[in-house]
Amino acid sequence: MRGTRDTLIAGYREAYTKGDDMEEVFDSARLVAFLDVRWPEGASLLEAGAVVPGLTGSIEKVINDALETVGVTTGKLLDDALNVPETKRLLKEHASAIGESPQTLSHLIVCLIVVWTQNADTLNKQFPELRFDSDLATTLGFEIGSA
Repeated sequence: MRGTRDTLIAGYREAYTKGDDMEEVFDSARLVAFLDVRWPEGASLLEAGAVVPGLTGSIEKVINDALETVGVTTGKLLDDALNVPETKRLLKEHASAIGESPQTLSHLIVCLIVVWTQNADTLNKQFPELRFDSDLATTLGFEIGSA
């Protein structure tokens, strides 16, 4: 099954590299491929496995669902969201706070910041554990929760 997923992702990467499929609705494989092409220096969602405590399901599916909730369902829409000035500002601030460049931020962080800029309530509802991440809290401007 992993081989099938990897084959799908490789095919989608090729299409996105050519500028094709930008209007196709994301599934997990398309999202991974798009981010690999659009944000090549960042760690892939496939590498983010156990980062989110209490996660049920694959991180790429959970992130895809969150993006879908805020209406970011295609490569074009995600590209548009990444070009919103507020998103760019937050990506830059977070990268600076953790000593990285925006281009090297993980795909997980990139997507979480996009979800936040589209609808902060969605991030709060779907990822309540992020309330305990001090770096992200500082970047996004929310108070850190207590255990």
